Amino acid sequence: MLASVLKSRYRAEVPREVTKAIGELIIERYGIAADEAEIRWLGPEASDATASNRRADIETGLTRLRGLFPGLVTVESVFNVTRTARHREVYCRDWAITQSKIELPRGPIRQADFRISLAASSQITMDNYIDPETIVVNPPGRPWACITHMPADGHLEIPGILQVAFPMPNGRWEDYIDLYYEIPELRAYVSSDYVLNLRAEYRKRAMGF
Repeated sequence: MLASVLKSRYRAEVPREVTKAIGELIIERYGIAADEAEIRWLGPEASDATASNRRADIETGLTRLRGLFPGLVTVESVFNVTRTARHREVYCRDWAITQSKIELPRGPIRQADFRISLAASSQITMDNYIDPETIVVNPPGRPWACITHMPADGHLEIPGILQVAFPMPNGRWEDYIDLYYEIPELRAYVSSDYVLNLRAEYRKRAMGF
């Protein structure tokens, strides 16, 4: 029930173009991260390096949303609770949006203190949203959506899963939005001339051509 309410509210409040832009970024960085690993390392090491490079590329790339949607979207670099690492949070209207690679199509998302906090805050918000009398002490938090993704089978350069999930504090979710279905242009974007040319230009620069 709660996840379905979040899903409906996300669709109503977050512009389609914002979600599409995040999806495009993830698709682009999958290809480039895989190319970078292939150029720099041998097979087993390349596979290991792809995930960390991809995460860093996507997190950094999220900052471009500021320029694409001025006045609507802000992007902040946020410390974890131990102040040893950072992640990016995209804020659009009342929403906090993050991204994460997953191992299975329905999760769970990898455990992290900041995700647990975002999930708990989201639950508070929606309780307050459904019945204002249920929350009397804690202030409402932001509803949270996580763009979850994972490589296609046998193809590290392509996200086979691309979805908006609404995780609970345990990292699992009941409902989600399949972005390849919701925004079919994203499936075509995977093999678009723009993405293929972007990868070709990267490979030329990386190999010194």
